[in-house]
Amino acid sequence: MGRLDGKVCIVTGASAGIGRATAELFCREGAKVVAVARREERLKELAEECKDAPGEMMWYAGDVGDPAAAVGMVKKAVETFGKLDVAVNCAGVMDDNTAIADMSDEMLEKTFRINTFGLMYGLREECKQYLAQGDGGVIVNICSVGIDARIGTEVHQYHDSYVLSAVANLFKGIAQPLTVRGCGMEYSGGTSLICACNGRFYGGGFNPIPDSMPDNGKLEFLVVRDVSRLTFIRLVGKYAKGRYRELEQFITHLEGDHLEIDSENEIVVNIDGEALYGKHVNFDLIPGGVNFLVPANMAFFHPETAGGHETREFVHT
Repeated sequence: MGRLDGKVCIVTGASAGIGRATAELFCREGAKVVAVARREERLKELAEECKDAPGEMMWYAGDVGDPAAAVGMVKKAVETFGKLDVAVNCAGVMDDNTAIADMSDEMLEKTFRINTFGLMYGLREECKQYLAQGDGGVIVNICSVGIDARIGTEVHQYHDSYVLSAVANLFKGIAQPLTVRGCGMEYSGGTSLICACNGRFYGGGFNPIPDSMPDNGKLEFLVVRDVSRLTFIRLVGKYAKGRYRELEQFITHLEGDHLEIDSENEIVVNIDGEALYGKHVNFDLIPGGVNFLVPANMAFFHPETAGGHETREFVHT
């Protein structure tokens, strides 16, 4: 039996990211899910992927910034499954990090229409339904960030929920006092995040350094300085898409073969999902330390030129 057998759930923002993962998890735990998002084709893909899950997946295509969508998604759940037990309001957009003095009316309207009014439209209709049912229900409103290592290693403390771990760590505080040496940098102060790469992607589809290559003979790092919770939420979208050059006031990009991190308190380092703890961390490049066996026709696409199929061949061993 699943933990959500028979529960009827609405999940907004279900076409991608945390919303999609939540909808999929609920269905695999036996829930009857109404997945909500603007992109209907992605919702259909999600429903197809979950067709063999113990639960049941339906979708409702709509923009949460439109009050009619909130009415429609609740109506869909009740008419299809007879009730509503859980609502997860996950839909949201990031602005483009324009300085407030330069922000356009269109961006302000879009951000508040979806993130603020969209949330309230959903809450209004969900609460109406719970009052009509007379037995209440659960509403979860999500703010998602990724202070990666701490979130990943503490996820087991929050019922294996990345979302709950993210929210908890956000309220604990983001920055830690660190000393960073190497690659021409000597820095001591509050540090929100350090990312070390010799490739482009890591978990969750994050692509922080799009130019990083596994065979270019160097390590690359992003050092995110001490920022407020609000600023962190604003910049994480660009960070995830590799747009760190637009955030030079917050993020320093380093290249080299050695970096040291020191902390007075124990810190956690997440290495491809494995957690290490300590007060002193060294990153060292070991030339030829790992050999990869890959198909003869395999190539590595540069993100800027993938559309033109310009590729870089791996050195085959």
